[in-house]
Amino acid sequence: MPIVRDIFQVLQILLLFGFLGLTSMVFVVTLLNRSNVRNLLLVVHRGRVGGLPILPAIFFAIVTGLFIVALVRHQPSFALLYVGYMIGGALWLASQYIGKATYVTRYGLLKSLGSNSRVAWSQIHDCFDVKVRRGRMFVLLYFDALGVRRRHEVFVPNSRVKAFERILDRHIYWNADYASASFVDYKALEGEE
Repeated sequence: MPIVRDIFQVLQILLLFGFLGLTSMVFVVTLLNRSNVRNLLLVVHRGRVGGLPILPAIFFAIVTGLFIVALVRHQPSFALLYVGYMIGGALWLASQYIGKATYVTRYGLLKSLGSNSRVAWSQIHDCFDVKVRRGRMFVLLYFDALGVRRRHEVFVPNSRVKAFERILDRHIYWNADYASASFVDYKALEGEE
């Protein structure tokens, strides 16, 4: 059965290299997307435990536990394999932490990196906040490009609430009439009634 064991070890190493390659590529793309964000005012991380994404954090904790077990049992080949998975898990965790944050810029909000989920300050027509544990949940009501009313919730920890409120006061024009901006009557523009 040494042939089966050798095939199994080769498959483990190939799987590890594939995982490391994929997480490295995702991390680099995330860093490139993050470097494209201009006029950044505030970053608000999403996640229940200090902004950490749950699934990558659980994966990293499990692999770290398996690494400790392999060290205690004096299995250096498994320990080395788990070190590789720990590196890949750390890259996955870091890319999710950076990519899933809400970026507050001078021009509006980026809900997350790598997507076209942007909300300009001029689109927001109303905002309210709700006090929650360890911070506040700001609910921003806005009209998208098609004129459909949408909402976006931003959890802001207590340490950043004042800074976020100052940004909102500076960029949202509360007295403007946004109902007229949400609907364009093309027939009236063309002169047909």
